[in-house]
Amino acid sequence: MNVVVSTYFDNKYYRWAPLLVSSLLINEPDIGIHLNTVNLETWQVEELFKFKNVKRIDAYNIEVNAKISKEFAWQMIERKALFFRKTFKYFPEADIYILMDVDTLVINSLGSLVDQMENYDMAGVQTGPQKIMGGFLVAKNIPVVKDYWKELDMFLMGDGIFYYNKDQPEIFRLYEKYKERIKFLPLSWEYLDIWSRETSDIYVWSAHKTEYGDKNQRYELYKDKVRRM
Repeated sequence: MNVVVSTYFDNKYYRWAPLLVSSLLINEPDIGIHLNTVNLETWQVEELFKFKNVKRIDAYNIEVNAKISKEFAWQMIERKALFFRKTFKYFPEADIYILMDVDTLVINSLGSLVDQMENYDMAGVQTGPQKIMGGFLVAKNIPVVKDYWKELDMFLMGDGIFYYNKDQPEIFRLYEKYKERIKFLPLSWEYLDIWSRETSDIYVWSAHKTEYGDKNQRYELYKDKVRRM
C-alpha cells in the first residue's frame, strides 16, 4: 500500500525533524513524509528538503498570541487535525496516512502495521479511560475517516481557544461516535517502551517518556540511535 507520514512542528522542535526523517528513510525508504512547519527560517526549510523522502514542506508563520493560549505548544498540538487534513489534500493517492509527533523515532519497519490496516480504518493508542493519544495515529484513505478528521479539526480549531489536553478526549469521543462505521485497531501502549527493549513489534520510540532523562538527554539518545541504525 501507498503510505505517507505526516508531522508538524515549530522552530523550537526543528532539531528533532532530521532525526525522525532519517529514521523513516532508513527503516522505510519507500515511504514519503509531509512536513508542516511553523516559524522556521528559510535555511531550515532548505536543509529539510535535502532528504529524499521529504515529499512536501508547507511553511507557515503563526503569531504567538497569549490571548488565545497560555502556551504556544497548545496552538501547535490542536492544529494536528488541520495539518493532517492538508496531507490528505496533497497526497490523494495514498492508501494509508500516519500522523506522528516530530519527536518520534521510527526504529523498525512499519510493514506489519500497514499489513494490519488491510482490515482496519484507523489505529491508535488509548492512554486512559477516555483518551486516545494524539502523537501516533493511523488513518485509511476512505470517506468516513476523512469525515472523522474534519469533525476533529472543527472542534479543535472552531472556537479559536487552545488549552492543555483539548485533543485526546475529543479523539476518544469521536472514536465512540464513529465506532460503528470505523474499524479501529488498538495499538499497544508498549510501543512507547523506548530504550527499555528493542524488538520487531516496537514501531517507534516516543520522546515524552521522562524516566529516560530530560528532553536534551532524550534528544542525545535519539541521535545515538540514528547513528547506530
